[in-house]
Amino acid sequence: MGKISIPLEAYNENVKQENFKIQHLQNERCDLIEIILYQDPIDKLLQKWKDIIRKIACDAIPKRIGVQWLSNWSSHLEIRINNYKCSGIWYQEFLTAINLNSSSTQRLVTYLLLQNVIKLVFNRNSIQNHLDTHFSADPYLVLQKIIEFEPAEASKFSYIIRWIVYKLTKSDHTTRSHSKFETICVHLKILNSEVIVYDQNIRSQVTNIIPGQDFLNFMYRMESIVLLLFEKYEEFGPNILQYIHNSLLCNLFLLNSFYILFNISNQKLDTNNNISTELTDETKDFLYERIISIYMKSRQKSWRRFNEFIPEKGTSSLRENLKAMHKDIKIENKLASIKKSNIPKDPILGHIWWMLKKNFLKYF
Repeated sequence: MGKISIPLEAYNENVKQENFKIQHLQNERCDLIEIILYQDPIDKLLQKWKDIIRKIACDAIPKRIGVQWLSNWSSHLEIRINNYKCSGIWYQEFLTAINLNSSSTQRLVTYLLLQNVIKLVFNRNSIQNHLDTHFSADPYLVLQKIIEFEPAEASKFSYIIRWIVYKLTKSDHTTRSHSKFETICVHLKILNSEVIVYDQNIRSQVTNIIPGQDFLNFMYRMESIVLLLFEKYEEFGPNILQYIHNSLLCNLFLLNSFYILFNISNQKLDTNNNISTELTDETKDFLYERIISIYMKSRQKSWRRFNEFIPEKGTSSLRENLKAMHKDIKIENKLASIKKSNIPKDPILGHIWWMLKKNFLKYF
C-alpha cells in the first residue's frame, strides 16, 4: 500500500470529508507500522508464520506420487493456505504479540504481512540466494595444473563436449528460446566444426560435432576446477553438486577463460568479413550458465563411476535408480516369448499348442 497524495483543498464538502478519512487511515497505518517495527515479538511471530506455511506445504504433498502429483499438490496447497487465512488465527496471534485493540486497519496491515511471508517462503530467488551463500566457494580459486586424461577417458570426455555443443545448437529449448540464439549458434560453430554424414545402417543423416581446440581447453579447465572442488565432499556431503554448480558460476578464473574464448570467436568472425555478431555480456553470462548446467547433468554419471565420488542417497538421477532397480530384480519362472511365426494358423490348434508349451515349461 503506497502513500496517496491528497489535495489541500476540495471544491466539494463530501470530497473533503473523504480526503480527511483517507488521510486519517494513512496516518493510522503509518503509526501502526512504526509500533510494529519496535516490537520484539514481531520477529518471532513472522518466523512462526513462515514455519506454519512450510508445514502446510509439506502436509499438502500427496501420499501417492502419480503422474499429476504436482497439480494435485498445488490445488491442495492453495486450499490449505486459504483455510489458514480464513481461520483468523494469524490475526489473533498478531494482536497477542503487539498487545493492542482490534481495528480494521490493523487487520489489513496484518494480512499484508502474512501475504509477504507467504511470498517469501515460495520465492525462488530467496531460496537460490540462500543456497548460493551457503554452497558457494571462493570466487578467486585459481588452477595450478590442468588435468590430463587417459586416452579412453579423454575420448569419453570429448563425447560429452560434443553432446553439449549439439544440445546447445539443436535441442536445448532454453537456449533456442533466447533472442540471440542465431548469434550464439554462429559463435559455437566458429569454435567447433560440424560434419553431416549419411549412415547406411540407419539410412539417415548423422550430425557429428568436432570440438575445437580452444573450446576443448576451456572445458578441460572446467573439469579441473570440478575435481578440485570435489575435495570438499566430506564437508558438504549430498550437497556437493549444488556447491560445485554455484562455485563454477562465480569462479573468476573460469569466467575470464570463457570471455577470452568468445573474444577468439569474435576475431575469427572479423577475419572472415562477416557481419558484426558480437555477443553482449548478458548473452555470454546466459550461455555460460547453460554450458555449466548441461555439462553437470551429462557428467555426473562419469564422476561417480571413474572418480569414486559417490554422493549419498537422493542425488542420483531417477533414470539411474530405475535402471539399478530393474537390474537387481530377478524374475523367476519367466515364460518364453512366443513368436508369431510359430503359432498355428488354426485358433484351436494354436490354443492347444500354447497350453502344451506352458505346461512343458512349468514342469521342465
